[in-house]
Amino acid sequence: MINGTNKLDTVKQAFRNWRATRTKRGQIPDELWEQVKELLSDYTPSKIGTHLGISPIQIRKKLLPLDNDELHFIELERKPLTCDSAFLSNKGNLCTFELLRPCGSTLKINAVPMNMVSKLMLDFLG
Repeated sequence: MINGTNKLDTVKQAFRNWRATRTKRGQIPDELWEQVKELLSDYTPSKIGTHLGISPIQIRKKLLPLDNDELHFIELERKPLTCDSAFLSNKGNLCTFELLRPCGSTLKINAVPMNMVSKLMLDFLG
């Protein structure tokens, strides 16, 4: 851990040493990224990037948390539904429906018993 007010200068010197001793173009070592990560509490990625000679975008991509805009999938185990017997007895009354939430989430289900549509709508739309 780097202490004191000269954190940025210490990391800058570590980058200089790495650049002087590396044998080929390669990725920045994890040890240096850890030092950069410690700087983020005191400096902006732009200021760090300017002093260390690396792109602020590279710093953001490597060290800052991702936005929640990307999709995250979770696997769910199917639990037995109380409608299973109703589903089997109502094969002729099946439908396909698609629901959209204002946030953009979509639910599309094929072969759903008509008597389950209103419950699914309430559960999905809240």
